[in-house]
Amino acid sequence: MSKLLIVESPSKAKTLKKYLGSDFEVLASYGHVRDLIPKTGAVDPENAFAMKYDIIARNAKHVDAIAKAVKVSDAIYLATDPDREGEAISWHIAEILQEKKLLNNKILKRVEFNEITQTAVKHAIDNPRDIAMNLVYAQQARRALDYLVGFNLSPLLWKKIRRGLSAGRVQSPALRLIVERELAIEAFNSQEYWSVHLDALKINHGFNAKLIKLNNEKVEQFTITNHDQQAEIVGKLLLASAGKTTVSRVEKKQRKRSPAAPFTTSTLQQEAVRKLGFTTSRAMRIAQQLYEGIDVGKGTVGLITYMRTDSFSLAADAVRQIRDYVKTNFDGEYLPKSPIMYKTKAKNAQEAHEAIRPTDISHVPTKIRQYLNDEQFKLYEMIWKRTVACQMTPAKFDAVSVDLSIGSSDANLFRASGQTLVFPGFIAVYKEGTDGADDDKEAKLPHLETGEILNVEKVYGEQHFTEPPPRYSEASLVKTLEEHGIGRPSTYASIISTLQDREYALLENKRFTPTDVGRVVTKFLTEHFTRYVDYDFTAKLEDALDNIASGERDWIPLMDEFWQGFNQQVISKADVDRPGNELIDEQCPKCGQQLQKQLSRYGTFIGCTGYNSEPKCDYKRSVDGTANVGSDPILIGTHHETEKDMYLMNGPYGPYVQLGMSIEGEKKKPKRVSVPKDISPTDMSSETAHMLLSLPRDLGLHLETGKKVIANIGRFGPYVNHDGKFKSIPKTDNVFTIDLAAAAVLIAQANKGPAPIADLGEHPSGEGRVEVYDGRYGPYVQHAKIRATLPRSIAPEALTFDEAITLLEEKAAKGKPAKKTTGKKKAAAKKTVTKKAAVKKTTKKNDAKKIAK
Repeated sequence: MSKLLIVESPSKAKTLKKYLGSDFEVLASYGHVRDLIPKTGAVDPENAFAMKYDIIARNAKHVDAIAKAVKVSDAIYLATDPDREGEAISWHIAEILQEKKLLNNKILKRVEFNEITQTAVKHAIDNPRDIAMNLVYAQQARRALDYLVGFNLSPLLWKKIRRGLSAGRVQSPALRLIVERELAIEAFNSQEYWSVHLDALKINHGFNAKLIKLNNEKVEQFTITNHDQQAEIVGKLLLASAGKTTVSRVEKKQRKRSPAAPFTTSTLQQEAVRKLGFTTSRAMRIAQQLYEGIDVGKGTVGLITYMRTDSFSLAADAVRQIRDYVKTNFDGEYLPKSPIMYKTKAKNAQEAHEAIRPTDISHVPTKIRQYLNDEQFKLYEMIWKRTVACQMTPAKFDAVSVDLSIGSSDANLFRASGQTLVFPGFIAVYKEGTDGADDDKEAKLPHLETGEILNVEKVYGEQHFTEPPPRYSEASLVKTLEEHGIGRPSTYASIISTLQDREYALLENKRFTPTDVGRVVTKFLTEHFTRYVDYDFTAKLEDALDNIASGERDWIPLMDEFWQGFNQQVISKADVDRPGNELIDEQCPKCGQQLQKQLSRYGTFIGCTGYNSEPKCDYKRSVDGTANVGSDPILIGTHHETEKDMYLMNGPYGPYVQLGMSIEGEKKKPKRVSVPKDISPTDMSSETAHMLLSLPRDLGLHLETGKKVIANIGRFGPYVNHDGKFKSIPKTDNVFTIDLAAAAVLIAQANKGPAPIADLGEHPSGEGRVEVYDGRYGPYVQHAKIRATLPRSIAPEALTFDEAITLLEEKAAKGKPAKKTTGKKKAAAKKTVTKKAAVKKTTKKNDAKKIAK
């Protein structure tokens, strides 16, 4: 009996083939095989939300391969990922095979496993099931909702703001979080306050205490608000102390800290950002590699369980294995008397069976280090340690709190706190990361007794200012999305990538800042589509999708309920005013009309309200008063050396600075220099223009070759040039400040060839690595001699192994481009064609004469 197993990933297929042996053929679908047609009408609300699907072009050949294998198979097992998306892929494959009439008298079953180990896979094969249509309906509803929102809201954004924008059902509330946080920061008014401290000394052990009670009144944050007030208080306390302080209270108690739960998708992403400095998409890409399998010397094996999950539970066998490891490798006090159970916080944790854990705890990170690249090792080590730690005893601290009084009574009290780790427990293996300060870093206090008198070294005030709420990091944004119930863990990475790809938010210094476009889009949506970017509404819709998945609700009534209100809202907002323009209290210096803030493709600028009136006024400038790029040349200032005017202009490759204007009849063109991407045209000043026009910079002669080294900016950004070879200047350097020594290092790298920016792993063929490079014309993926350019929609750090393999296969299928025919060959070919045509024409005439006769 011939059997066919269908999975999503080619890497997974390779691993499973080894487990299942010759009885099975294993093929990959390479992800989704069908999607909604990318045009209006793909979802029909008038016909029970019927959905029109088409096979995804890049996966058509994989579908053909599956269909061909199905013809010669007796049993087909659908082993796509154990979540809603995986269930939908299995359903789509089954539908395609049904339409092709290939399933007659054949067994078609769904199998599901949460880890790629021989035991788990064989158990799944022995216990197949039917496709879970409730999960399929939930995925279809989500896809239809996203389509209806995108295809109806996005055109409205094009019309009211600018073309190319998009609105998403989940991305829009996420953007709103970032924008509202920025608005809160801008509206924040910092307040001054002071704290008063005492440095006490017992023999040679000094420690610090903070004033908590003054004149029998509790000291609050704003009790002391200026320098003079704190100086007066410090003076009185010093006088009252006479250099001594009395210990009025000593409280000792033991604190315990329990280990964190094993990883879910959300917590894994947060910890990878905090501890490892990964992006969320990078963390998920590496986790995918660990899940699909790594050759650890004894064959390929999946190292972790499925990484898209919101469950904290662990299989009983896994818990038993972890406890055995702790028992063997630690003293008895590190092992709890019974297994620790963790309760899932998610409202409907059903996407996978378990938390993220190692498939085999005996795969100790240090033992398999040689088989993993740096990124894989770091992430696997973190998962392994967290999993072991979750089944260990709590850490124990001796906490001490001491009150020190000044004077003869307790009217003025200072308090000092400290703690000492007396038993590490789970901390011996793993400690959870935080976004804020580490509360373990408290002072160690000397042994103190009530009534003891200590020396006062000094009493002093410390100035503080209240701080605004911090901007979101990737970790804190994921945490907030989860708290609000916006999206699901498997969507967080794509939400964040979309916000950056659409240039709605920038990630600077690992914190999100909304762009001008992001602000305008959020303002428009919150004003006119308030309900649909409301956090509670979005969360309740996610709950409704979960109810469909659990079989508690039908998907079509939910769709109808959403569509009726949403469609009416879209229709009613067709004629609303264009957002983004905000009148300011200033008159145009050119025509006297009122000025306003406007939005362009380059950001926000100040422009005249008369730009649409007659006579038209074209005055514009940046928000900070400097010139703003537009369709017309903008005068920036006068060049100091040449005394020519400097202009900011816009060309087909973006903005540039030009020295002087073209003069008719002159052959020599004015000097032009491209504006680098990291310099906003709205921030262009006379000083910046001078720096740009000083290029190219002559850095001197190369020490080895004696040839010139030049620093300049080209179409593809800043670079150094030496002996005809070019090397891009990285972001860590600056074209205006780079020196000869730093340039020589870059030149040496250019001679060695580029270094990959990411290693995605071993190619399925087993011959070489799949690596990502940042090329002159943009990022590309390479294996052996095949290079495939990355689409603009995929950021290099977000590229998955499967996507890379698909791109490489498509490139290989196209083959090499035909060689261009030289001029002589073209002429000869043309002559031959002309001669053949003449012979053919003569033959036709002779044939016609014969017929006539």
